[in-house]
Amino acid sequence: MGNVAYVIGLLLGILLSWVSLTFVRIGGEIYGYIFGAFLIAAHIGALIFSGKKLNQGDYGTACAIAISPMFIVTGIFSIVEAVKSDSLSISRLSSTAYADECKTAGVQYINLPSQPAHSIAYEWDQQVRPEFDYYEITSLGFSAASRNPPYPSSIVFTEYGHSARYNVKHNQMNSYTRKDREGEGYKSSIIKKLSADILVSYSIREIDNANNIVSYDLNVTDRRDGVKLANLKYVIDSSERRFCGFTGENKINEREFILKAIGFQ
Repeated sequence: MGNVAYVIGLLLGILLSWVSLTFVRIGGEIYGYIFGAFLIAAHIGALIFSGKKLNQGDYGTACAIAISPMFIVTGIFSIVEAVKSDSLSISRLSSTAYADECKTAGVQYINLPSQPAHSIAYEWDQQVRPEFDYYEITSLGFSAASRNPPYPSSIVFTEYGHSARYNVKHNQMNSYTRKDREGEGYKSSIIKKLSADILVSYSIREIDNANNIVSYDLNVTDRRDGVKLANLKYVIDSSERRFCGFTGENKINEREFILKAIGFQ
């Protein structure tokens, strides 16, 4: 009697799998082939394990295993589809956040300095200095770098707010580093107040922390008269490896933007 029930269980399992495969193939041939391959694997596994239970005289478990392949495979595919759906929802939210922020991204050149500038100061609204200042889309894809080309010879010194990124001592976090041009190089010193002609201030906002979308807002101001010279807003989506707010063809170059804002390019 147990063997008869087991055979019925096997046949019922095959019938259920056949019916489910028929419905799944409506969604596409390729999807149907993948689902069918999983069903075959599940039936082979069920046959092996149910056979062991049958030899042990555990007919009830053997029948349950024989019927189970369709339920197991359907459950796996349901979980996969649910995860895909959640991922797509997150991706759509990420794309919306990025697109909304990019609507106001770009360059604005407002005024030129009323007199030549000979020094530049940099300050950010966080303790961590931005890691990169150059982004480009090339034939190889998205690239980011920290570039430090020499300043024009008429820029005699630069000043920088300190950053936790560079292991600055805690008692120096509220001070600045000044780099005076000295021959072919620079001499560094710690100062308490900014004195440069031009101030480049950074405002950094995390738009979507889960998807690594960050907005950078750079304002260039002439400290001598308080006149705003230019603004650059750009958005980096590290997860999707994309950005907006170009300063040139397929690129964001902070140094070029700053030098143009103060009349050097």
